[in-house]
Formats: sequence, C-alpha cells, structure tokens
Amino acid sequence: TQAASSRGPPAQGGVTHAVPTSHVPAGDATQAASSRAPPAQGGVTYAVPASHAPAGDATRAASSRGPPAQGGAALAAPWLRTAPVPSAILIDRHLHKNGGGTFRHILLANERAGVCQYWGYWQTEEGWLKISRELDRALLGGAGPLPAKLPWLCIEAHSSATTSNFMSFVVPYVVRLRQALALRSVPTRVLLVTRVREPFAFYLSFYKWKVAGLQRAPNGAKVYGVGFLGWTPPNLQAWSMLNGNIDSIASSVRSSARAHAAQFGQRQMAVLERKLAHFDIVTPLEYFDEHLLMVADAIGLPHIGYQSVSPPQMGIPKTERLSDAQVCPNMTACRERVRQVAPWDFRLYEKARADFAAKLGSQDADFQRRLELFRDSRHAAAAREREQMPCCTRTGKCHNKRTGEWLLRPPSCVPGWSRLQELVIDDRGGTCCYGSLKPALNHTPAGR
Repeated sequence: TQAASSRGPPAQGGVTHAVPTSHVPAGDATQAASSRAPPAQGGVTYAVPASHAPAGDATRAASSRGPPAQGGAALAAPWLRTAPVPSAILIDRHLHKNGGGTFRHILLANERAGVCQYWGYWQTEEGWLKISRELDRALLGGAGPLPAKLPWLCIEAHSSATTSNFMSFVVPYVVRLRQALALRSVPTRVLLVTRVREPFAFYLSFYKWKVAGLQRAPNGAKVYGVGFLGWTPPNLQAWSMLNGNIDSIASSVRSSARAHAAQFGQRQMAVLERKLAHFDIVTPLEYFDEHLLMVADAIGLPHIGYQSVSPPQMGIPKTERLSDAQVCPNMTACRERVRQVAPWDFRLYEKARADFAAKLGSQDADFQRRLELFRDSRHAAAAREREQMPCCTRTGKCHNKRTGEWLLRPPSCVPGWSRLQELVIDDRGGTCCYGSLKPALNHTPAGR
C-alpha cells in the first residue's frame, strides 16, 4: 500500500481527489446518470494534438455531432438527430461495473432491430485476427467494388482474459483502419468508446458484486481477504483498463498480478493515456445518458432506451442484498484505503472528467433539450423497442464451426456480407441471433 501510494500521480492543477457526493454513483446506471451538472473542469484531457492525430481524425472530430436534424420519418425518436450512417463499427470497451451490462442490452436491442450485428460478450484473439483480416480484404483490398452489404457491427469488448490484447492489438488496429478507410473514402465510421467510474464507487460496486460472496466460502478469507479493507487490490481500474483480465488482480489476494499492479506508475499511465487518446468518447459513468446520446449523434444508433441492469451479487442469497453501510461501517476508513491503494485510478477518473467537461461544453443548446427528452422517456422507449424488433429474433446455434455447415442462415436483414457474419457468429459461439437478452446474460456470470 505504501509503495503504491508513494508512486501516486502528481497533484493536478485545480483538481483534487475529492468527488462531490452528488457525483458518486449509487449503484446502477440510472442512479449514476442522475447527476446533471457538468463535471468540474480540470487541466488534463485526452485530446490528441492536431499534429499527432491519425489521418481522418480531424474529419471524425468534425463529424462527431452528426448531420443537422433529419426529417421526422427518418428518425426513431425525438431525441435523435442523426439517421443511422451507412456503415459503422461501434466498439465498447466494457470494464466491469461501469455500465457495460446496460450498454450490452442496448447493443442487443439494435441487433434485434436489424441495425447491427452484435459481437460479444467477448472476442478471442483468433476472432480479432480473422475478422480484422476479413474487414481489410473486403473494404481495403484494392480497386474492386465494396460489398453490397456494408458492415454495421456492435462490439462489446469485455475486459476478460480473452480480450487482454485489446489495448495492444485492437486499438492500434482501429487507428490503422480509420486511416485506411479515410484514404479509400469507404463510408464506414469506426467509433471507440468506454466509461470510467469514481474510484471508491468502482471498488465498492465490484466488491459487493463478486468478492463479498467469495469471502464467505470455505477458506474464502484466506484466499480473498477479510472484508472490504482486507481485499482492496492496487490501481484496480487503471491497471485493468490497460491490461484487461481484471480477475487476475481483483480476486485472490495472493495473485502474482497484484504485485505488478502495485508497480503501476507514471510510465504505465502514460501508455494508458496514449491508448485512450484514440477513443472517441471516454465518459464518467454518472453521465451515462449523455454518453448514449453522443454515441447516437455520432453514428445514428437509433435504439438507446434502457432500463438499468443490476446483476445479482455472487455468492449472496437473493433475499440478501448487501448495502454500502454493511460493507463499510466506517465509510471514511474505506474511502481512505482506496485513496491509498489506487492513486492512478483517481488520475484516470479526473482526466476523464476534465475531457468530458470539454466535450459537453462543445455541445449546442439543442443537445440539452434532447437530453431532457431522452431522460423523460428512456424506460418507455426501451419497452416499445422490445415490442418492435422485426429482424434478429431467432435463437439457437446456426453454424457448425468444425464442419462449416449452416444449420440456420442469418436473417437477410442483418448487416454485412456472409463471410463476415459467419466469422462473428463463430467467435460468439455459433449463435445467429440472441433474440432475447437472456442468452447473452447467461454467457458468463459477469454483469454491469
């Protein structure tokens, strides 16, 4: 703890580690999104200097607000102003407990409506290699015509062991793909997004969701520590955002990865900041609604209504829901422990807030009006969208990866050409359409 604390980030000008109570997420995405005041201004952002921006980034930045308001018939809801773009690759880096389960529901709703093809819960390294090569072949492969059905992918890149190569492989690939698409004038928009959370709220949510139940198991205290104060791993959010595989440091207190996380310092943070500079939207979780509206503005994602997902607490009886006070009777001591062990998590969060303040400040007055409309109607919109899903509703296995046999063809309304559809289906377990949300949620015990 002392070693991790001694390597903490230098104090930011005008920014402290204190977070107003009103900005601490209370648990689910609805509660987190309820704070409407803009974040405090800070001195450091993820903005990429124009001289260092990859080719095409200036165009992406200029077009991030989308076109002017479309005709009413073209838009799915009054809070939208951008019709779906002809082709998009939306990649959500889902770090545990940062609204990813709720965002998954939104991606699946858009697949069921035929807007996109969902690729998740995770991606394998083999899957990324095959699909990146297929995208390169079809979109960038020469003077030939583009596919008749351009890709529209909704990718949930969960921070699990299978996606530990995300920052080292996927982000550099996205940078190169954006440049190549712009050079060839391919109308495929690549949008890379993620969310971060106030550090204490992040630790507390993760502990209640997964660790508290493990500590109750036989030998649980020996493996996972005693209580919240006996568990807290160092730099949980920053280390996991950079390296993936959060369970390697978040579970056993004897994990060798914890020693590496304790060594997280200025050099590793600089690498993480360079990677995050290529993300289009990095949002503090308490601005979840603004996050969704910005995604919709950028690519025209039409179905963004939601009801928050709050997964069960593992190993805790369903009749017992742990409260913050039960976990931390001495809340001050718990907050101070997180401050000591996670200095780089605070740096990550502060910089995200500063950057998002600038992004919010650049929005026009109409953004706030549409945001209010969305907040007032998001739950009802989610219910309506569930009833009006005409495309990807069939469930079950549709492709035998070993033999190559199609047991069931994907619906013709799913975007993309057949080979791309097949590769995505294979990497997500051979399922054509999830249809309902339940199969995706049962894919793994992880959640929001």
